[in-house]
Amino acid sequence: MVTAPNYASIGYADINDNYLGPFFVIGANQTPFLSMMGGIRGYKPAPGFSYPMEQYTLLESATQAVCSEAESVAGAQTPTTYGKAQGINTCQIMQRNITVSYAKAAERLRIAGVTYSTPQEFMQEELDFQTEMAMRQMAIDFEFSCLQGTYLPRTDSSTATSTGGICTAIEAAGTSAGFTAEDAGTSGDSGSALTKAMVDSCVKKMADAGAPMTNMVIFAGSYQIQALSDLYGWSPVGGTGEGLGGIRVNRLMTQFFEADVVFAPQMRADDILFCDIDKCQIRGAEVPGKGAIFVEPKGKTGASDQYQLIAHLGMDYGDTRFHGLIYDLDY
Repeated sequence: MVTAPNYASIGYADINDNYLGPFFVIGANQTPFLSMMGGIRGYKPAPGFSYPMEQYTLLESATQAVCSEAESVAGAQTPTTYGKAQGINTCQIMQRNITVSYAKAAERLRIAGVTYSTPQEFMQEELDFQTEMAMRQMAIDFEFSCLQGTYLPRTDSSTATSTGGICTAIEAAGTSAGFTAEDAGTSGDSGSALTKAMVDSCVKKMADAGAPMTNMVIFAGSYQIQALSDLYGWSPVGGTGEGLGGIRVNRLMTQFFEADVVFAPQMRADDILFCDIDKCQIRGAEVPGKGAIFVEPKGKTGASDQYQLIAHLGMDYGDTRFHGLIYDLDY
């Protein structure tokens, strides 16, 4: 029989049984958004599949609000009641089946039919390898959901609930006053190329909306990352004589904040996200005694062992006004 997965064999020596720690980092350069959420705000259990997200009410425009001594004694000022909003998101169910045949488990010294010379004690168990690959794919899919997912709440057991992504939510909020989306064109690749005016307009909307902007990170796909480097990069004619050429903008300074620029492969090709990563968090609907992500054995079929990787996870991006988005860019 194939033994249960051992994450110490793939570099995770101190991981709890619910696999949450590896999930944050296993996607490597394919899941920078997930890795940053896990490393900064981490994980918080949800009360169920649906959960509230942090929201706040925009304050009034500043005025010189004063009163006289007599008015202060009378206490007749009209009270202001500040409203509270509550955004809702949901966890989604992700499942991957893992099957390891006895024959495959026995082929520990072969890769694609070629004998491998590494000593057997250094080889990864087949189940560990299959579990690692399944979890890596799940992490990549979840990163896609966190960025581009469409919110679908649970109505009954036949509903495939899906978490709402941050980019989808910001774009849905629109470009009305108090929101922070910047429409660069009509739709898709018929939009306009990135300009500094678009960046300035988007970050200004964030500032005007009262966004805290505490830990800003800019996420973009390959095309828009290059567009940012072309727009903000500067390369001197003379170099160090070492044959080094080209530019890479990995940090951007605006009038309101400085932000790291991060390549995120799961971003939409026509979007650039300005994200306050301090406001983003992973939420999970936990199964008692198992957690929100875990591996467990299934029933046997013939000469094989079967397991399943299950996750009940969603994301919390807070208020859309914490973040900014330029969308419908040319690509």
